[in-house]
Parts: sequence; structure tokens; C-alpha cells
Amino acid sequence: DGLRVLRAGLLLGENAGKRFEPAHALAMGADRNNLTKIADLDDQQILRYLHGEELPPRDLQGWCVAAYHGYPIGLAKNAGALKNHYPKGLRR
Repeated sequence: DGLRVLRAGLLLGENAGKRFEPAHALAMGADRNNLTKIADLDDQQILRYLHGEELPPRDLQGWCVAAYHGYPIGLAKNAGALKNHYPKGLRR
């Protein structure tokens, strides 16, 4: 009682034309044991990722979860380079 719900559930993503763009909440709310595309970042890479920089490409295709020691941090898209999709409002 007294708690007003603004929005129930998690935003999974949005349709952008003919493609699906996953949301940050999807990566953060996913069970890490069920993730199949993970880019586990080392100490230097995680700092660059948190700053919003691109990283060297991986052997993954398309969207993946950027992780640190196996824990999801955000999303990235492998397209010639690991494109950073960490929310701009969270970058350091």
C-alpha cells in the first residue's frame, strides 16, 4: 500500500526498423549462467569500457554481454570492433 508502480518489469529492448536493439536492463537482469555470448574484459579493458571506448574485436558475432570476472556490466556489439553500448549516463 502506498507504493506507486511507475513501470512493471524490465525493458528488454526496442525495435529499430528491422532490427532489435537490446536494452541495458536486459543484460543486467539476465541470469549469467544462461548467457551464451560473453566478452569477459580484463582490468584495462573494463576501464576503457566504462569510459565508453571501443575495444578490439572478439570471436563473437553481433550483440554480446560485456562482463568483468563473469559478472555482466553492459552490452557491446561486435562489428569490426567491440562497439560500446554502455549507457552514456553511467560512463566515467
